[in-house]
Amino acid sequence: MKFAGKTRKAHRVIAYLVEGRDLDALGETRHSCNIKRCVNPEHTKLGTTKENKQDWIAARLVCKRGHDMTDPDNIVTEKKYGARRCKKCLRANQKIHTDKVRRLRKQFGI
Repeated sequence: MKFAGKTRKAHRVIAYLVEGRDLDALGETRHSCNIKRCVNPEHTKLGTTKENKQDWIAARLVCKRGHDMTDPDNIVTEKKYGARRCKKCLRANQKIHTDKVRRLRKQFGI
């Protein structure tokens, strides 16, 4: 985005407007929510490349529900995109879906 005569990253401009952070500060923006496009200043802080990489690695050690993603028996890798998914979460989601389908079939006599 254009701001103060230069092209700048949106999360840096937001941090400048809300918190008064230096626009030209060296370093990387570390996102605590692990969403690169997030512009919420409460989710970001300035850090080094090394700290940012450590944050990213730590976030990949557990899934969103807290299951261990270092256990190879708990990881499913999607063939198309190579994304890592948690096997326990996939099973839980499939069970929820199956239960919904059964309940609807029973309700509508299918």
